[in-house]
Amino acid sequence: MIHPLQKNETPRAILLNVLLAAGSLFVNGFGIYLTIQANLGVSPWDVLHLGISKTLGILYGTASVAVALTILVIDILMKEPIGIAMFIDAVVVGKAVDFFNWLHPVPLCRSMLSGVPVMLLGLVIMAYTQYGYMVASLGCGPRDTLLVGLAKRARGIPIGAVSVALLGTATLVGWLLGGPVGIGTLICAFAAGPIMQLAFRTVRFDATGIRHQRLRDSVKVFLGKETGGTNSGGANMRFKMIHENYNVTDLDRSLRFYAKALGLTEKRRKEAKDGSFIIVYVGNENSDFELELTWLRDHPQPYDIGEEEFHLAFRTDDFEGAHALHEEMGCICFENPAMGIYFIQDPDGYWLEVLPTR
Repeated sequence: MIHPLQKNETPRAILLNVLLAAGSLFVNGFGIYLTIQANLGVSPWDVLHLGISKTLGILYGTASVAVALTILVIDILMKEPIGIAMFIDAVVVGKAVDFFNWLHPVPLCRSMLSGVPVMLLGLVIMAYTQYGYMVASLGCGPRDTLLVGLAKRARGIPIGAVSVALLGTATLVGWLLGGPVGIGTLICAFAAGPIMQLAFRTVRFDATGIRHQRLRDSVKVFLGKETGGTNSGGANMRFKMIHENYNVTDLDRSLRFYAKALGLTEKRRKEAKDGSFIIVYVGNENSDFELELTWLRDHPQPYDIGEEEFHLAFRTDDFEGAHALHEEMGCICFENPAMGIYFIQDPDGYWLEVLPTR
């Protein structure tokens, strides 16, 4: 099994994987060239590329690059993940096809008997080179990213249906522009996926295990900043803390406490139809972070919160006024004058740190 040359954690590793991706995509262009030379009709996207090429009198590669860069702009506008390899994909594949068209190593097939094997060979080459491209972990292709982006926005519609609509649109527009549609188009549409799965299986490659490095993280590596590594899971994903949950025994009492002590008021609530639980989210206009207060009907006894080695922290612009209020409420449980902070305790025993704006 071929692995990425190195994880994209150093400039050298990224450059090596860029070469891997570029080389794979160049050979991928030869696979596409073969599907065109099969002369049976081409894949949906190539119907569009060849249609544009015929209409405008430009090279296939120029049309392919123009389409890819347009889609890349759409991907960026949709705020989809962008990686270095997406730019390589946009340029290298199309121009590789132009190179092989110029070199002309394989004559145009004149029959289905010769065309089908040539097309299938092209699809096999494309499958293995797709593996080499993906294993570099530097981003998916612009068209695949577009599909994912559209599927995320077409809520309730299966990604397969979105794919059919996208490819159908590309084929229709390309056909109207004079692109070649035929049995080869159907072969590409229905055989490319299974051939790719078979190719991936032969090299024991699981595409779902790849965590592509985003462009901004590649830039950070070159600038010497930490990114957490290409395949470090959540380190390369966007997470936002939205709330913390505390279970409470008396919901109304807790709501009064948080409103008075910290100015947190109810934002929304969820109630079980059978009355088994109530969840109330409290917060204020100073932050979109919320505190989730959960009341359970079948847990009337006080909660065991252990040694209380956890807490929420609140920063205030009126530290003295807050301290006076909490002292009046009798909820201050610990003070550290040297650090300039103190803690208050809610009715269920949860600790809350209060510190000044510095």
